[in-house]
Amino acid sequence: MNFLAALVVVLVFGPPLIIVPAVLGLLAIGLFSHDGPRRVRKTFVCPVRRQRVSADFLVPVGDDRPSSVLSCTAFINPARITCAKACRDVAEVRWTPPVGVFARWALTSDRVMGPSGDEGLAPEPVTKAAA
Repeated sequence: MNFLAALVVVLVFGPPLIIVPAVLGLLAIGLFSHDGPRRVRKTFVCPVRRQRVSADFLVPVGDDRPSSVLSCTAFINPARITCAKACRDVAEVRWTPPVGVFARWALTSDRVMGPSGDEGLAPEPVTKAAA
């Protein structure tokens, strides 16, 4: 009978003794750790060269202004940036949904916005022919 009582105690109190500290540990890690800076790529007109470029920015968490420019297509070697980085003041680095989240015509009423900003008519919906 002692063996059966010990087995019941282990089966009843064992899992909570393992699960509860594990959950509390994960909660503590989540509360005391924070995200690092994020890398954001934007395409815009360079305020210095007046040409369309793509640049990778380093943005601190919760900030809407980049702290650094990691690469820029205005240079032969995009990782070696030699300008004063004036684009940090004009770049909008807010989060936007990825391209594949919505169909391109789902966000507009009758126009399709292409990746370069050109617009055209939305495609006609496909209908099944009556058989």
